[in-house]
Amino acid sequence: MKSTLFFQLFFNIFLAICGIALGISVALYPIASSHYEPFFVLIDTYPWILPLVGALFALVCFGILFWSFPLFAKGRFEAVSGKMKLWMHEGLIKKELETFWNKKFASSQLSCTAYLHKNKLHIVAELPQTLSSREKEILLKDLKIELQNHLKQIFGYFNDFSLSCV
Repeated sequence: MKSTLFFQLFFNIFLAICGIALGISVALYPIASSHYEPFFVLIDTYPWILPLVGALFALVCFGILFWSFPLFAKGRFEAVSGKMKLWMHEGLIKKELETFWNKKFASSQLSCTAYLHKNKLHIVAELPQTLSSREKEILLKDLKIELQNHLKQIFGYFNDFSLSCV
């Protein structure tokens, strides 16, 4: 199980248990009002406890909410290599690839895109049309080595990736 799913499950269970406990205690209030007497004495003695508990509960819930949004955002690459996990946003990778491609082929407007499939980065690039298929193959091998070094230097991406052309 990925760690993000584990923590999401953990926090969802935590919130569910808190909500269930709150719901049961409110539902059972008429039946067990005598058991709540010490609670009301505590609130009368220390009136700041209830707002403090409410504020802490709200802060935890907001923290979980804001922590969860990026986990569900599309366009995020997650590369796992052994014990190391690397998260990269798709926009960052695309921007860096475009910059790399524009430096390599400054004279022409060539595009380059990337996607992740089965924990492997796939890069599809456009090469100059004037090259023969053999020249494209040799250029792709050289570009893959350069790009691998570039991704290691910029992102710390050590996994293998595929580079193909259109």
